[in-house]
Amino acid sequence: MNIPFATRAISTSPRPWFSALASRSRLPGLLIVPLGLVLGAPSGAAPGAAPKSPAEEAATFDWADPLLTADLVAAEPDVVSPVAMTWDASGRLFVAEMLDYPVGAASGRIRMLEDKDGDGRYETSTIFADSLSFPNGVMAWSGGVLVTAAPDILFLKDTDNDGKADVRRVLFTGFAEGNQQLRVNGLHWGIDGWIYGANGRSDGEVRGVDGGRPVSIRGSDFRLRPDSGAFELVAGRSQFGLARDDWGNRFLSWNTIPIRHDALPRQYLERNPRLSPSAGLIPLVPPLDEGRVYPRSLPPMTFNQESTSHFNALAGLAVYRGDLLPRAYYGNAFVGESLRNLVHRRALEPQGATFTAKRMERETEFLTAKDPWFHPVNFATGPDGALYIADFYRLWVEHPGFVPEKLRSQHDWREGANHGRIWRVRPKTTVNRALKPSLANAPTTNLVQALQDPNGWRRDTAQRLLAERRDAEARGPLKELLARSPRAEARALALHTLELLDGLDETNLVAGFGDANGNVRAIAVRLSEPRLTNSPFLQKRAMALARDREPRVRLQVALAAGGLSLLDRIDPLYQGSQTTTSDGLMALAIRSSAGDRPWPLLEQILWGERTYQEATEDRLSFFSALAGDVGVVGPEQDRNSLVAMLVNFRSRGLTVKHVALAAGLLDGWAVADPSWHDHLKAQTEADDRKAWLRDMEELARSVALDSQSTDAGRRSALTLLVRDGSDPALAVVRGFLSPASMASLQMETAKVLAEKAPPAALRAVYNDWTTYSTPARRALLGASLKNAETVAVLLEALERKKVASTELDPTTIQGLRQIPVPDLAARAAEILGERLSSDRQKVVDSFASAMTTPGDARRGAQTFAKLCLSCHKLGAKGVAVGPDLSGVASRPREALVVDILDPSRQVAADYVNYGVLTDGGEVITGLIVADLPTGVTLRRPNLPDERIPREKIKALEASGRSLMPDGLEAGMVVGDLSDLLEFLTHPNPSLLP
Repeated sequence: MNIPFATRAISTSPRPWFSALASRSRLPGLLIVPLGLVLGAPSGAAPGAAPKSPAEEAATFDWADPLLTADLVAAEPDVVSPVAMTWDASGRLFVAEMLDYPVGAASGRIRMLEDKDGDGRYETSTIFADSLSFPNGVMAWSGGVLVTAAPDILFLKDTDNDGKADVRRVLFTGFAEGNQQLRVNGLHWGIDGWIYGANGRSDGEVRGVDGGRPVSIRGSDFRLRPDSGAFELVAGRSQFGLARDDWGNRFLSWNTIPIRHDALPRQYLERNPRLSPSAGLIPLVPPLDEGRVYPRSLPPMTFNQESTSHFNALAGLAVYRGDLLPRAYYGNAFVGESLRNLVHRRALEPQGATFTAKRMERETEFLTAKDPWFHPVNFATGPDGALYIADFYRLWVEHPGFVPEKLRSQHDWREGANHGRIWRVRPKTTVNRALKPSLANAPTTNLVQALQDPNGWRRDTAQRLLAERRDAEARGPLKELLARSPRAEARALALHTLELLDGLDETNLVAGFGDANGNVRAIAVRLSEPRLTNSPFLQKRAMALARDREPRVRLQVALAAGGLSLLDRIDPLYQGSQTTTSDGLMALAIRSSAGDRPWPLLEQILWGERTYQEATEDRLSFFSALAGDVGVVGPEQDRNSLVAMLVNFRSRGLTVKHVALAAGLLDGWAVADPSWHDHLKAQTEADDRKAWLRDMEELARSVALDSQSTDAGRRSALTLLVRDGSDPALAVVRGFLSPASMASLQMETAKVLAEKAPPAALRAVYNDWTTYSTPARRALLGASLKNAETVAVLLEALERKKVASTELDPTTIQGLRQIPVPDLAARAAEILGERLSSDRQKVVDSFASAMTTPGDARRGAQTFAKLCLSCHKLGAKGVAVGPDLSGVASRPREALVVDILDPSRQVAADYVNYGVLTDGGEVITGLIVADLPTGVTLRRPNLPDERIPREKIKALEASGRSLMPDGLEAGMVVGDLSDLLEFLTHPNPSLLP
């Protein structure tokens, strides 16, 4: 299913409403909840709701913690339309005012606020820069500010002290100017001296203004260094808001997913071509947490009848790192649900090398407001240690382009455009602190000491100033700080700042390796990586931490080992494999670091360890994957060596572990070498090897039939038999499709055949088509679109009436519609005839009664599992091809019916289906999840991600349609859809099989 993220897709229709709205303008801008992404979601108030004074608004605030309160620090007319904020080293507050949404000339502004009288309120307001195009992010840097205003990132600075930016320079350009709520944003200072930013969702081809090759940010976030012009991709994407903690952990958000963790940076994952660059992005909300919110405001007026009881318009993710609120709030994640006028909080609790985001308020929220104009869209830790909230105080929060056309002219979408507030959250018993941090002109030694400040804002600002000044005199005090500071955060900053100032030496790193805090040890390992190959001493000390008690340290050692020589990396990776391969992150790290010679590591594991005697699911998966890497990236001698070792194990007794190894090897070999089968045959000609192969096939058959086998064991067994490719082996596999086989074996057999079987094997499968179960036939049809050969085999089966055209599922029909090979497309059109066209609105109308017919969630879960889990995740279940549906309950039934039955009516740009024709004639379709200079990665249902080198791409074309096919209603009645709607509007992953 292709249900949007509580949004509507970006419209490509003409925009007559733009000029209509512009002609009605009374103010220079139109409202937005930028970044809250309520495209077509409910408005923030009922008609006639009047704005309140700041005092009246504050009186509607309801705190989960009665000991907290909020002070107004700025309001209209001193600040208007605030969407982002930053403080410079002098304590001046710079605010991005997004006035120009969505029509008219560029009129966005950066406002500078000052508290000159020291009363804790910004009484002096100056327009620092104006005429900006939709500015939605701002960060203090080098005496001025960086501003995101697509297509540019700008640097603004006042050099003559008149309060106005006389320097206005474009640093980077090429960010796509998509929907104004979905543009580049979120700049913030990283602990490593890079500045990180959020993609937003509009992508782009970005380059520095000084030249250089454009970099596609499709599907990625980024980091940059303005002084050098460096620009790099990082895993993503984040929508609006990007955060980090004290240790440099990066957190991303989406409008229905409050927080994810970039646990494995993409530069490590890219070392292995079989790993997705986004494989290390971990959702932190617990699987059974359905994202319910608890507002206190009245239900808003709606246009598209969106439910507002779940995550819908999350914006402005931030990690609080101040010292004014009680200690229990430190390190918590805050995000605004701007549609429902509340602030949501999560505590980040360590879980292995990542975290879980625990809801801290029970059936309430950190802050709710009864005032429907309160729209918290961004957050920040301030110079005084308080938590600050940007309140985009307006009546409407709709994007007018997604309100039904007949209703657009009935409302003044700019009502309240002259409002905006900024709030400071503090304990009631705390007196306001000074907002002037006195860092701008502080001596270098004072800045070093500020790295120990309990307030994260002061620590970050001091580090940034040290990096900007590049004062070599800071090195000595920094080393003293590293050796003597009682604060672990300061010691971590000392390491990073020494690196930025070219002062980090082996002594400092060794001190970091021995630090009492695991986060500091992990940082020291990361910073040591470029030095390890040139320093045996440092390498030995760093790699000894492979046995560290902290999972994050062990993970970083495994990642660092990938930069060592082949022989040097084996032992630390072996140690990692012994302790935590049940941790998916560690397994990925080991595979990444094994590089282009994974065999020596696998050999060491097989000969030297005993923990894998138990054939658990994760261990079998790890063995199979690592053996697959040997098959794909290893030289032929390594593949031969693995075969030889597996033959030798015959005398000791073969187990399912060896089946997993053999299956993985053959899988990878088939990808790497078209003539792999000939090489395998040559390797198994000897009598002992023929006997081994026979034994392996018999064992595989037993594993497949064993009802107690794990999923990974059964899949490995089937893979081995299919990859063997002999007529006897394939006959055994086809026998598993018999209705006499257990259902799980039928389905797994069908999936393996669909993914791995050669065209000739599929031809034989079609001969017995009528004997298979319906689920097995559906899975087998997934094989038909792999390439031109398999399409031809399917068309042949259709022409020979082995398969009836009425049996083709919607995905297959859509694939045939889009096949880029003319003769095959012509044959498909002739066979399918009128099935290639349909009136989707008629289909939607025919199921309209499902919206009001009561349904059964348990039956709906079964339908969801059959139709949706192959492309969508719900909690911990499913596959992340299309949007994560953890927040699906916020969609109304009316919208869900259209999403299900007419998925291509409106398609978000990031979920458009692409087709690739390779130079070898292979046809591959899917979503582009990575677009790099070296090639693209496509994501597909029921299949692993496919990386296609750029030089092999003959043609690449967007279909303009969703990957989700039309026709899911085939075989459904109204009651079936009602059941599915009941499950979707009350999702419970525990009901799924």
